[in-house]
Amino acid sequence: MLNRPDHHRARFETLEGRVLLCALPHEYVTATDLLADADASSLLVAAGTTFGTVPGVIQAEDFDSGAAGIAYSDKDATNRGGMYRDTGVDIKTTADTGGGYVVGWTAAGEWLKYSLTVATTGTYKLDVRVASAVAGGQFKLYVDGVDKSGTLTVPNTGGYESYATISKDGIALTAGSHEFELRMTANNPQGAVGNFNWFQLTQQGTTPTTPSPTVRVEVGATVGFTDNAGVYWSPDAQYASGGTAKSDTFAVDGTTNDALYATRRFGNFSYNVPVVAGTYTLSLYFTDPVFTTGGKRTFDAFAEGRQLLNDYDIAAEAGAKFAVLKTFSVTVNDGTFNLNFVSVKDNAILSAFSLVPQGTTPPTEPPPPTSNPSAPFTWQPAANNPVARYESQGIAASGKLYVFGGFYDIDAQKISRTTLQSHAFDPAS
Repeated sequence: MLNRPDHHRARFETLEGRVLLCALPHEYVTATDLLADADASSLLVAAGTTFGTVPGVIQAEDFDSGAAGIAYSDKDATNRGGMYRDTGVDIKTTADTGGGYVVGWTAAGEWLKYSLTVATTGTYKLDVRVASAVAGGQFKLYVDGVDKSGTLTVPNTGGYESYATISKDGIALTAGSHEFELRMTANNPQGAVGNFNWFQLTQQGTTPTTPSPTVRVEVGATVGFTDNAGVYWSPDAQYASGGTAKSDTFAVDGTTNDALYATRRFGNFSYNVPVVAGTYTLSLYFTDPVFTTGGKRTFDAFAEGRQLLNDYDIAAEAGAKFAVLKTFSVTVNDGTFNLNFVSVKDNAILSAFSLVPQGTTPPTEPPPPTSNPSAPFTWQPAANNPVARYESQGIAASGKLYVFGGFYDIDAQKISRTTLQSHAFDPAS
């Protein structure tokens, strides 16, 4: 904690391996404070941080960072679920679609705040994923202190782990940064409001009704992106469900379109994209912004119900912050392209995808990423070593193994001799 003389504090948290400085409230922390209290060059400063965007899906457990009475209000100081965050908000895991966490044990008088950015002024539909064993719990959505939803009632969904989505049309929002608040207003007969998985705001009247023959999507972006070839990539919120969107700025090796890979969605998530029925080339664009070695993040990917990737490990193939492109042939029969990602270890992750009709000459795509010369590779027996030796020096570079010098045995008596020979081993040959 960074303590101020005026008794305001700043809180440090980590997200995806990076340090966040979340000032509470943000106007009390200055650049001078950071330099006096920490190495500012090592911090991602998130004073007054915006944690999500509208349109988009907001996980209930991803409320603002801050103390009780500032970012949330809870009846007690204990996280009864014991998961995800060290606050008084009760968070537990869930078996609902997509997995992850939910906010539970809610009660009238409690609230959660979310600092969100609305991309476009307009009218939005509110969807809230809830669960309860009995009907009667009530809540409202406030924006900048104004009731925007009216009273919403949590139905009997069949249990506190049986989830359903309730909706409210006609939520008027203006573009810019706003403070959203889920406010619990009345308990059900069991003394609770219900469990909350996520809420989503979708601009009404903007969902594409005319299928596009070619689709290019920058995953996790809030605005469109034009790549170095002049090709436009649309933001993913209108197609996406689940997961968490994130955007960074960092260098990505193996591509000249770094910004395309620096956005992403992670967790368990899916896409439903209106397209013309037909056969397409699906391109999936990946980079791992965190892990440098394999075994830390694995996931599965499915398109149109067919598994495309099984326990896929980006870092095992390419290391960290290196562009990876995977292409597949997919057939869409019903006019909606379905793409799903399921986490196996840590979080599934995706930076962009495109869907281009086969048999057409599409506009120029970003050039395929080049291979990472430092990435791990797999060796299989192909031929005997010309000289059986040991204690040699070697290096793996550009997909080949180079061996220099060492000792070898000249006869059955194991008499050792040195050698100055060098060899290059290529797994392709």
